[in-house]
Amino acid sequence: MIKKHKLANKPMPFVGGIPQSRVGSIVDYKALNNKALFNSIVTKPITEAGGTKPNMVVFQNFIETINLNAIISGNFAPPSKEGMARFEKLASELLKMLETREFENHYQHLWHELHMARGATKNLKEKREAEPRAKSITSDLKIKICTHLSRWWYSHTKKKITGTYDNKPGAEPEYYNTQNIRMNPGAFFIQQVFGEYFGDRMNNKQIKDLIVATKKAHTPVKAVIIGD
Repeated sequence: MIKKHKLANKPMPFVGGIPQSRVGSIVDYKALNNKALFNSIVTKPITEAGGTKPNMVVFQNFIETINLNAIISGNFAPPSKEGMARFEKLASELLKMLETREFENHYQHLWHELHMARGATKNLKEKREAEPRAKSITSDLKIKICTHLSRWWYSHTKKKITGTYDNKPGAEPEYYNTQNIRMNPGAFFIQQVFGEYFGDRMNNKQIKDLIVATKKAHTPVKAVIIGD
């Protein structure tokens, strides 16, 4: 599941034109500013496919654009039923504490925030009841991100994402759920970008399902460059 990353209390400096934190961000900025990681999961698969070497700052800005679009759209799955129940319990306990004489005159702003949060939780519960199951690996947000990544891939390689999604029998155990960079560099690229930059680590079946779903979502749009 794509996660929003925790924020620092203070604004962080920009590195390579990209901030290291942003409200509601789904991007891991520490990873995004890691040049060695960029070379291994972005540059390497692109060059493996015979593509042109990408520019790190341009790629950072590309990921930041995806991030901002995700923040603006608010296209996130509701919290789990269990998670919302825990939140409601904690919020109720805090509200009771804030209504005591010891605290009531010192945390009025927090009291109002918690009441608003309970209203937001009620809305989320209704949304979860309307959609009981958590969004799958083929959620709208993931398909949108996969579409952008696929276009980026094509712009540098002029190739569709094709190849096997499974490693051959006998592969070392730690690579069972990692795409083979030689057999399917495009799928490797998308899998690693989702895992390292968006904190959504998918196994080989999940990444295949996402790429196939992305292709179906845009068929027969010519601009989309997902392979068969």
